[in-house]
This record gives sequence, structure tokens and C-alpha cells, in this order.
Amino acid sequence: MTTTVDEALAPAPRRHNALVRLYRGETSFDFVGRRRLWYLLSGIVIAAGLVSLSTRGLNLGIDFKGG
Repeated sequence: MTTTVDEALAPAPRRHNALVRLYRGETSFDFVGRRRLWYLLSGIVIAAGLVSLSTRGLNLGIDFKGG
């Protein structure tokens, strides 16, 4: 009976999120195996930047306008 009450009142073991487990080496992530995903995400970010640059243009500050 005492063990049951003690286990019920004891705090649950703390579970760490995935980033903490990855940092501590408790888990691993195959970055190289997912290289095609990273290439795709990088391409999307670069394409979004190029589209933004071509539609909005550069906003040159006072350094490039004056004499």
C-alpha cells in the first residue's frame, strides 16, 4: 500500500523534447539521408527570395541615393 501511494504522489519522470534529446545524444537524426528534403527546402527559400527581389526590387537607403 505504501509503495502505491508513494508512486502516485511522486512526480512523473521528466520527458525532454526532441531537441534536448538530440543535443544530449540520446537520439539521432539522419540529416544526410534526408538531403533531398533539405535541397528542396533550400530551393524554396531561395526561390521565394528571388521572387521577392524581382517583384519588390531593392529598397536603397540614403547611402545610395545622394551625392
